[in-house]
Amino acid sequence: MAVSDQFQNSTHQFQILRELCQLSISAVQNGLQTLYSNQLISGQLLSKDLFEAELEADIEAYQRITISNFWREFTFVRSLIFGNQLMSAIPTAFTIIVRSDSPGTIRSSPGVNTNSFRQLNGSSCSCTDYPSCHMPAGFYNIMTFDTSRGIFDQQTLSPEEYLSGWFTGCWSSESLLLSKPDYFYNQTVLNTILFYVNDSASSGQFIVLNYTENSRFDSTVTIETLVEGLFVEQWSKELNYTAYFHQCQPNTCVFEKNERASVLFIFTSLLGLYGGLSVVLIFITPYVVTYIMKRFQQKSNNLLIEQTITTDTAGSYLQLLKQFWNLIINLNIFKSSRKTSVIDQQHQRWSTRFYLILLSIVVLFLTFYTWFSTESRIIQIKNPSLNLVKNLQAQFPSLQCPCTELSISYEDLIYLQPKYHQICSSEFVTSKWIQGLNQITSRSAANLYFADFRYASPMFQLLKSLCDLTNETIMNELLVFGQTQLVTADLIQSELFQGQLELAIEQFKVNTPNSLLRLLHLIRNFTYMNQFLSGSYANFNVQYSTVQEYAKSNVTLEVYGSTSTLANGTSYSCSCANDIECGRSAALYVGPSGARKIIFIIPGFYSRCFPVESLLPSTMECFYDNNSCLESLGNLTNETLFIEIKKLNASQPSRFTINTTINTLLEQLFIETWSSILFYPTYFNKCRPISCFYTVITQKGTLQVVATITGLIGGLSIAFRLITPSIILCLMTVFRSCRPSQTNALRRENINLILHSITIRHRIRGFFTTLNTFEQKHKKAINQTELYLQRQSTRVYFLLLLLAVFILVVYTLLTYQQSNTTIKISSFEKFQQLQNLYHSTTVECPCTNISFPSTTFCQLEPIFHQICSSDFVSQDWLNILFLSYKTQNIFNMSSYTFIGTAFTYFQTLKIMCDLTKEAVLDGRDLFLAKQVVSAHMPNYDIFNRQTVAALTAFKSSLSSNFVHTLHMLLGMAQGNGLVSAYSTNWDIFLPNMTKDATIYTKARVYNVCNCAISASCNQSSIPYVPGYVVGCLPLQSLLRSTLECFYNQSCINMITSYVNVLIVPQKLNLTNTRFLPNLLIDNLVQEMFIEFWSLNVSYEKFFQQCQPMFCSYKLIDRYNVLYVVTTIVGLYGGLTVLLKLVVPFIVRRLYDLFRQNRRINIQVLPIEERY
Repeated sequence: MAVSDQFQNSTHQFQILRELCQLSISAVQNGLQTLYSNQLISGQLLSKDLFEAELEADIEAYQRITISNFWREFTFVRSLIFGNQLMSAIPTAFTIIVRSDSPGTIRSSPGVNTNSFRQLNGSSCSCTDYPSCHMPAGFYNIMTFDTSRGIFDQQTLSPEEYLSGWFTGCWSSESLLLSKPDYFYNQTVLNTILFYVNDSASSGQFIVLNYTENSRFDSTVTIETLVEGLFVEQWSKELNYTAYFHQCQPNTCVFEKNERASVLFIFTSLLGLYGGLSVVLIFITPYVVTYIMKRFQQKSNNLLIEQTITTDTAGSYLQLLKQFWNLIINLNIFKSSRKTSVIDQQHQRWSTRFYLILLSIVVLFLTFYTWFSTESRIIQIKNPSLNLVKNLQAQFPSLQCPCTELSISYEDLIYLQPKYHQICSSEFVTSKWIQGLNQITSRSAANLYFADFRYASPMFQLLKSLCDLTNETIMNELLVFGQTQLVTADLIQSELFQGQLELAIEQFKVNTPNSLLRLLHLIRNFTYMNQFLSGSYANFNVQYSTVQEYAKSNVTLEVYGSTSTLANGTSYSCSCANDIECGRSAALYVGPSGARKIIFIIPGFYSRCFPVESLLPSTMECFYDNNSCLESLGNLTNETLFIEIKKLNASQPSRFTINTTINTLLEQLFIETWSSILFYPTYFNKCRPISCFYTVITQKGTLQVVATITGLIGGLSIAFRLITPSIILCLMTVFRSCRPSQTNALRRENINLILHSITIRHRIRGFFTTLNTFEQKHKKAINQTELYLQRQSTRVYFLLLLLAVFILVVYTLLTYQQSNTTIKISSFEKFQQLQNLYHSTTVECPCTNISFPSTTFCQLEPIFHQICSSDFVSQDWLNILFLSYKTQNIFNMSSYTFIGTAFTYFQTLKIMCDLTKEAVLDGRDLFLAKQVVSAHMPNYDIFNRQTVAALTAFKSSLSSNFVHTLHMLLGMAQGNGLVSAYSTNWDIFLPNMTKDATIYTKARVYNVCNCAISASCNQSSIPYVPGYVVGCLPLQSLLRSTLECFYNQSCINMITSYVNVLIVPQKLNLTNTRFLPNLLIDNLVQEMFIEFWSLNVSYEKFFQQCQPMFCSYKLIDRYNVLYVVTTIVGLYGGLTVLLKLVVPFIVRRLYDLFRQNRRINIQVLPIEERY
């Protein structure tokens, strides 16, 4: 049956389709698990807009990264399958054929033909030219294909029926991607397919897909398009801000509101100013007016009387000074018309002096206190420019500019482009060179040795693939990187912007090659441990039981071994089975098989088991214009290609030397330099801050100090005017009682005072009864009604005053204020004290060093399972098993026996241990090398949560990524029908020993499970070993096995006797593991063989890296007592003046209304006359 027959290919293509579906689902689920394991950590409740912006950015990043990583891995695996020229069990890409030097003489080993496909229009391609080389698939009635020499000509191979939109080609994966799933939706076509595969009985069991117009994929799209979208029809998402709020559980909320002063504040402020100004103006206005009137009268007199007056200047100054002194001495602001005695006037004058002194001292103290006290002021700037913002950022670290657009793509902020090594744009990766080598090979393929340089076309094809792949990877990663969102609620400073994006760029430069190299390393070892056949014919050999023509010959596969002669004349032997670097220098060979000799060695070039292993250690020194290597090749082979090809330029500037290996170039992704530019102005324009705010700590201005003190003067003046006379009266009483001589008048006055103060209760009662604050001091006589109204007004005045003061005191005490305090930080202990003293989330400590690697404060060490350091993976044990493998007779049942599979089993175990260790340690180093960007020192709770969340995400992604890639490799190997040289999944057979006869493959069967259908077929080994199974591939056999035998010394002794070795490995210790003995090794691989992690995270070291020089904290608290007292005193003066104006009017009006109402209610009766 032809290889283009749909029945022949469909099994593998649909296996690949199944694997791609499962891998896509797994990739999406792994990504979702990582996304869900990330924690949204914030010290404060995020706004809904910022919450949604951050989660939208995370979701978009997850979608882009998941799709990008999947496609990159898939593309790389396909590239390495093509680059290594891996052979399929179905001879679609390569055909193993019997070679004959002359009629009737069969060569001792077969050859490998490269297949090609020819279209109806005459165009053709070879499987070493393009991996996607293909032709339309159909159903053929051809049972053998021995004479075609690997040329599938559509003109000569007429199918019974074409399958529209479906293709066959070199590899099942490539032809599947080119195909269109049209017939998935057509029941008639599906029934036709079932008819050709003789499965009409199952036709009713397979139902076509239901195409709906709601699908985002058209029915005519290729499978490749579906894979690029991970088969995802749509993404459903829901952001629940309410759930976030309940999880955050905020106890209190604080907000700052920048607005004009409220009506109440304006009223109270004006009231305080009114009281103070009233007192000041009432006191100084009479003197000012008197002075002005005197000056005006003096000027008038001078105009009427014109005469020369000689003035004594010194005398006038003394006179003015004397007048001022007399004014001070005689000043009496407590003058009363009812208290005019000498004692009263003396008491009033001393009260005035004490009042002025006390008021001056208090006002002076409050003036200095107010002047030197600081306050926090929020300055707002609307529609700021970039230059203004930069200047303010340099002056005020507290500057905040809320962004209108919270999320901005990196592609708008960063220009980042690589410049590649010249090899990736040279003619050595073009079809001119690659196809030229293929043509040279095809002209003399029968006589060329597989290690001959003229067979190097696959290496340059692989080099081209690596160049294309790295370029495509970088472009895709740049696209993903460009779509990464910078989410900022406020405009960040230019230094922080530059530092954060530069770290993102550096992280991108590290991550991109790192992930690619880990993937390459895994693919190389996967290919090596399973020893897939390569079309380069460098890693396997086919042995005939007889070379007699037309005879029945048994054929067996064996892994190739190489013997080389070193420069010192000694020989060196190696095998592709146990040495991944096995090979020799590339050279030109002449002579027949068995008598070949080297005529020219290519400097820096190698020929090894697989093309990728040959390419990576090689250099391009032969191909520079300062080397005559190519001319020598041209002269020795008479091929013009070596002469006409354009060489590499040795004088072109490069950071790589001429003898740099391809592996080193690949580690740097062939990049010479990076060009990067950051656009802060673009970020500013995208952020679009409408306004900016910053806080300044300043002393109060002169106007504010004057206004405050003026407001206080009113209250203080009235308060002192109330208490000063009483204080002076008490002092004078005490003073006079101590003097021995007094006049009779004074004695009489004292006696009256003493008698008046006999009982305090009577004095207090009398004081409140006669208290009159509305006394008209200029009137000497006053009627009783007026006196009554004044006293009633006084009582109403004090009642309203006390009520207003009480309300203001309560209101002021319940009002909160925010205070900002800055403290220098000299040590970690002081920082902790500050956090303990005040709530840690209110303390902000700007970092001096805003970025530093995680390794400076975090130590992370994995402890691996003991099997990975046991005798079972030691090199001595493997060497013994390899010698046993080499000396045994290979027969059809070898893949079912312990002896025949022990070497591959334990070597695969060692490789998997090494791969997981390298993946874990590389991932650990990459994780610790990540730069932490922190503008402020986080509190311990947030620091701990962030660290735990990052470690959890790292551990989860590390395992899931490794296992996902491993499953992809297994799926691609199974789907493409890759053949192991150990004959564990496919065996070979030869129907007839004839010239150009095709050597076919036949799938192995384990417990009635066919390796052509499933890669997980397995069974117990022969003889039986507990936990040890054999299967289709060495890796699959290992994954389905357990380690239970290695915990039992008797079982170990048994397996060592099977391989006849003297070294007995030491058993594993059951107490040193958290895993059960009968746990599948597959589960151990999913755990990366890790027993536990040793973690040491130091908050103090994080502090030392952050290096905060000072900390600031905000306190939201009620106003202190001093503020309340000064506020009430200021308002008290204004209230007093206001109430003194209003209360008498109200009381008089109420009194008049009362009297008027009383007159109306009086009845007038006539008086009877007497007669």
